Parts: sequence; C-alpha cells; structure tokens
Amino acid sequence: ITVAGVNDPPNLGSLDGTTLAYSDGDGAVVIDTADTSSVSDVDSTDFDGGSLTVSLTNGTSNDTLSIASDGTITLDSGTIYYDAAGSSATDTSVGTVSGGNAGSDLVITLTSDATAAATTALFQALSFENTSDTPDTTSRTATFTLDDGDGGSSTASADVTITVTEVNDAPVLS
Repeated sequence: ITVAGVNDPPNLGSLDGTTLAYSDGDGAVVIDTADTSSVSDVDSTDFDGGSLTVSLTNGTSNDTLSIASDGTITLDSGTIYYDAAGSSATDTSVGTVSGGNAGSDLVITLTSDATAAATTALFQALSFENTSDTPDTTSRTATFTLDDGDGGSSTASADVTITVTEVNDAPVLS
C-alpha cells in the first residue's frame, strides 16, 4: 500500500457571497464588515510562500483596495505586521503588499509567520474606497484568492459584491 499526500486547499470560512454596501464619501471601509471571514488549512500551519490577491471586477480608476491598520494588523512601508494582542509590542511581519490603486489587484506575499490566525486578521482588515464624488454605481465583485504556498492545487477563493451608491451632495454657495 502506498499513501500519497495530497495538498488540500485552504478554507475561507463564510466570506463568499457577502455584500458590502458602499456610499460615496464613506472613505476606506473594511470589506468584511461582519468579520465573517476565517482562514484555515488542514495540512499546513502557515502560508509561507503563498499569496493573497484581491481583484475587482468592474473596478474603476477611482477604486482603491487597501489594508486598514486596526491594532491587530498594521502596515508600515509595504510590510504587514500582525499582533494578536493588539498592543503593537510584539508585531510579527506576515507579508508585504503591492498594488490596490486605481482598480488594480492588491497582492500580498505571505511569510512563514502568516498563520491561520494572522491571515484571518488580515482578511478582516482589507478595505475598499472609491474617491470619486460621482462614482460609477456599477456593482463590483471583489475576488479574494488565497494560495497556501504549498504547491499543487492549493488555492481557495471567495467573492464579495460591493454595491456603490452615489450621494446627492448639498449645493455650495460661493
């Protein structure tokens, strides 16, 4: 009998199919507003060498994907830090980030310290912003793709619908 190991893809919890209702002027808003995302991987303790990519379908040049610093996750010069205690005293680098501007993909390269807990916190810190005063109100789909870095068929994805509403601004007298 020969037993061959199989690389199982990660699990993204219940993020898939959720919706973010965004109104112009909201600023950067966390996409997973209900903190429903959770990350696990039955055959790996970390996501070393893996990546998280967030892409927008119907994204515009006014759309930005970014990482909100919330105490547990912080961003400094393109490096993402995780601190389970939220004290910033024991920050651990879990990855680096690039892109996300003008509707481009946000790409995060993960390190050996990107555990399931750290990667879950990272998912829950990803944000969307549209900087236009008259935004395109076409719904966007944010696709989260997580590669666990273990090779083979090791990716999982989830889609979140982002609805964008234009707000009628009050006239300004000059």
